[in-house]
Amino acid sequence: MLFEQAAEATQNNDSTFKILAILSPFLSGIIIGFITNKLSNKSKKMELLYQSKIPAFKEIHKALIMYRTYLNSIIAENEGNEFYPQSEQTNNSLGHRGIILEAFELNGIYLNKSSKKAIEDLIGNMSILCNIELWQAGGTDSTEINTVAAYEESVSEVDKVIELLYKDLNL
Repeated sequence: MLFEQAAEATQNNDSTFKILAILSPFLSGIIIGFITNKLSNKSKKMELLYQSKIPAFKEIHKALIMYRTYLNSIIAENEGNEFYPQSEQTNNSLGHRGIILEAFELNGIYLNKSSKKAIEDLIGNMSILCNIELWQAGGTDSTEINTVAAYEESVSEVDKVIELLYKDLNL
């Protein structure tokens, strides 16, 4: 009787192993296909995002470079170097603030949080230079304010934002 039960259990195990041997390749294929599909979709999404990030980066970068050129031209002018190239698009901080803000609003979706924060801080700090330029245009004496230092500080802030943008692109 014991021998018969053992033989019956062995036959049950054999049929179970046969079924598992038949189903195993199908289950493995389904699992591998599912994982491959998920990873492929994620890869495609990342590629599309990266393709969109590059034009966004270029637009914001161009606006920042134009602003930095403007700042450097003001610094050079105050130091007596009138041969520094002038910014082409606009001739004041307020105009550049508008250009950078527009580029940021159009392309900010492609930036990470630290880049967004840095650009928002830069835009906020540009208001100081806008006020200095308004005082100067209105004829108000701004000799107590070190304008060259304010422009130099803005140049370094622009450089930090550009560096963060490069890090955001993983370059």
